[in-house]
Amino acid sequence: MQDNERNGESAAKPYWRDTVLSNPRLLNRTAEVFKGLNQPTTIRIINLLLQEPEGLTVTDLCKKMEATKSKVSCYLPALKTLGVIQYKSIGRYNHYRLTDTFRKFFEFDPEMAATTKTSEWFIRRMASFVVEHNHGSLDL
Repeated sequence: MQDNERNGESAAKPYWRDTVLSNPRLLNRTAEVFKGLNQPTTIRIINLLLQEPEGLTVTDLCKKMEATKSKVSCYLPALKTLGVIQYKSIGRYNHYRLTDTFRKFFEFDPEMAATTKTSEWFIRRMASFVVEHNHGSLDL
């Protein structure tokens, strides 16, 4: 057994090294998404929206987070730009929800999880999100 097989990697070069690291535009876009998710408030918003597939209003988010509207609202445009959330206007309110592409990022793939290390799995999922958000094109 080769050393890389003992460490949980397949003998083939990992996907993320071939796909993400070899494409500077994909690498930069993936890094942008990581940067956009680096705040505790952002993670809390995503967590709440994961629990509510139909979405939440800013008022709902504020109540659940015990935060002000201005604090919650300042994170929403960046999440929308990154393709993490979308909104639908219903009456006077915008209902925010995770995009289907981003929600898929959190789906468990037992085959991928069994054949890759956690860090590689995470990078593969994030790169897949970036590519899918760009409608399947690596030409970002």
